[in-house]
Amino acid sequence: MKKFFYTSSLVLLLSVSLYSQSWSYVGNAGLSESTANYLSFDIDSQSGDLFLAYQDLNFQGKLSLIKYAQQESSWDENPLISEYSTGYANFMDLQIGDDGLVNLSFVDAGAGDALKIVSQTNSGTFYIRGTVGNGTNYDGGYGINTIIKKDVDNKSYVISYANGVRFMTKPSSVWVTTNIVPNINITALSFDFIYGSGYTAYSNLDDAGKIDIQKLSSTEITETYDNVSDGLSNYIDLVINPLTLQPYVAFQDIANGGKVTVKKLNGDTWELVGEVAFTDGLSNYVDLAFDSNGNPFVAFQDVSFSNKLSVMTFDGTSWNYVGNRGVSSASASYCSIKLNSDGEIFVAFKDGSASNKASVMKYYAETLSTNDKQLDDFVIFPNPVSDKLFVKGKNNFDFIISNGVGQILKEVNNKNSADVSSLSKGIYFVKIIDGKNATIKKFIKK
Repeated sequence: MKKFFYTSSLVLLLSVSLYSQSWSYVGNAGLSESTANYLSFDIDSQSGDLFLAYQDLNFQGKLSLIKYAQQESSWDENPLISEYSTGYANFMDLQIGDDGLVNLSFVDAGAGDALKIVSQTNSGTFYIRGTVGNGTNYDGGYGINTIIKKDVDNKSYVISYANGVRFMTKPSSVWVTTNIVPNINITALSFDFIYGSGYTAYSNLDDAGKIDIQKLSSTEITETYDNVSDGLSNYIDLVINPLTLQPYVAFQDIANGGKVTVKKLNGDTWELVGEVAFTDGLSNYVDLAFDSNGNPFVAFQDVSFSNKLSVMTFDGTSWNYVGNRGVSSASASYCSIKLNSDGEIFVAFKDGSASNKASVMKYYAETLSTNDKQLDDFVIFPNPVSDKLFVKGKNNFDFIISNGVGQILKEVNNKNSADVSSLSKGIYFVKIIDGKNATIKKFIKK
């Protein structure tokens, strides 16, 4: 069998041919009728349908919600929601529950900056409910951020800001409001909640803008972590890792050049994920998400790269770009990233190349190059695999193991197996090369 001697240029060539690493629009660029602000994006975990909420200047800045149905492969021509805000809809947060139903919070500037919540019934209709009493009264003054979550027991939880951070639960038919951080000045707020507990993060302007994080049960604060950041921070996003259940916080680290820093809670300590301030320049609109294997991704406006959209992921050692740096053709703001159960990456953003309308882009990674063919005479086993992966075929071959963003992890010559015990749990790809042709197969490391 001929042995492959890989030079750096050949490795680069193979990494490019292994995956057609490209970002493409889902539907057309510019999905909204006019300028879109405060974008919030989510994916129905059951159907794979995409949902996008935004402030729609075509409707006097009111709330709009549109859907991309996977079966029809198209976005709705008309918004699902357009009548529930009386004025500008600000600071919105969208969540599609495990039941496939919409839950959406926003601040209605036409109703004294009231926090409003829109939900969907099992019949598909929408209704609006307030934050106090019987669902028809609204508290005013919710000036910074709203975040809504629905737990596995179907209870709703909302964090908002009104001269302090308010935590609201709806265990039954009535909202219960608790001032968890009263009388404090903040610039940013984030929140996540799962399995009966959660975390809220905010920049505390009464303490130089450093990030404070509190752990919450459904009724009270159970732990407080002060000074998680080195100094003033903005664009905070806190998300609980779905695999490890550890909270992660991503933020614009103004104390370190305005770049992105990510930390996670390990025991009682918030530790760095990779290097501090790992992006290449000032980063706005930072948004954090995970794939089902617990791998973190951040999307952000890359200010020092013409304000374009950039996306990075952590490989266990360092942060790397997903595709190229600056994947949009012009400025991107209000970035909102999500991954589906197959690990496909989607980002919604205000698109400067499309008259500042809303756009959604998807990252395509698992494709063969134009010279590759799908070969059926190779098999890989076991799958899922814990320790050793075997490749069996009729012809002589070499193979390469890569992760979901095309990074080469192992190159195997003159062997039909590879030790993968050191790989983290997740989805990986094998490119098998038999001298003339190549094929890609997927395996799961458990």
